[in-house]
Amino acid sequence: MTEKVLSKRQQILKGAKQEFLVHGFAATSVDRIATAAGVSKATIYSHFKGKEGLFKALVEELAQQRLEEISPQLLLGQPPRQVLRHIAEEALNNATRREEFKAFHRLLIGESDRFPGLSRTFVECLIKPGIENLAQYLASQPQLKITDPEATARIFMGSIVHFAMVQEIMNGAEVLPMERDRLVTTLVDLIAPESQSL
Repeated sequence: MTEKVLSKRQQILKGAKQEFLVHGFAATSVDRIATAAGVSKATIYSHFKGKEGLFKALVEELAQQRLEEISPQLLLGQPPRQVLRHIAEEALNNATRREEFKAFHRLLIGESDRFPGLSRTFVECLIKPGIENLAQYLASQPQLKITDPEATARIFMGSIVHFAMVQEIMNGAEVLPMERDRLVTTLVDLIAPESQSL
């Protein structure tokens, strides 16, 4: 893509993100996105073929940013306890401190019943590669004696997602309080005890 085309694409994505996060997927029209982005409807259709294509592009962009933090190249060569703590902290920061990421989660959950393709895109672009990257890393660490790296990766990430959902999305921090460092430390100790991580 030329620099001009990339700039126009980013302009459209910025407008779309603003509208989706404020109004939701169903209530956001291509007309509304065009106005927010300062482009014509025809320009949007030429770049993204419509609203679902735009949303998918936003999810892919978000996923690319997040997956850079847990890429196999970054993980390999690093000690297990450090890798696991890094992944947990990044995932929790995204889910609890980065407002845009939290808003996307709420949007996906809220729209998943009416628009299952949206949440499927999120799983395909972010959840699946993230679990695969972690499973690949765990499989490369024989000293951990993990018999099923994929299931272990799912357990690890699932615990983090559950914590974030209960504490942030469902406003359960006062009902079921727990310090995030306590959760992270326990997860790391379960998967990579210090005696096995050397």
